Amino acid sequence: DEPDAPADAAPAAGGAAGAAGTPGAAADKIELFDLKADPGEKANVAAKEPDVVKRLRARYDGLAKEAVPPKNRPKAKDFKVPAVWGEAGAVAAPLTYGK
Repeated sequence: DEPDAPADAAPAAGGAAGAAGTPGAAADKIELFDLKADPGEKANVAAKEPDVVKRLRARYDGLAKEAVPPKNRPKAKDFKVPAVWGEAGAVAAPLTYGK
């Protein structure tokens, strides 16, 4: 298990994916910020800290392999949201209590 990044070296505001680049993102989008010295995230230090970027990328890739794929899938082109009780145009069966 790899140690965490030093407290003064933080990935971009987007989290580890921002530091290592999101899958499919261009390589020049890699960002790494020293939040202790630069809390406003003005100076990207990724080029100065390639070892940190490499370590964070390896950690991100490892975690991404362990992640469970999302359960939601794209909706079919002809999908229509079903009417819900209380919405305009929705027809609801009358409530019967105790029967």
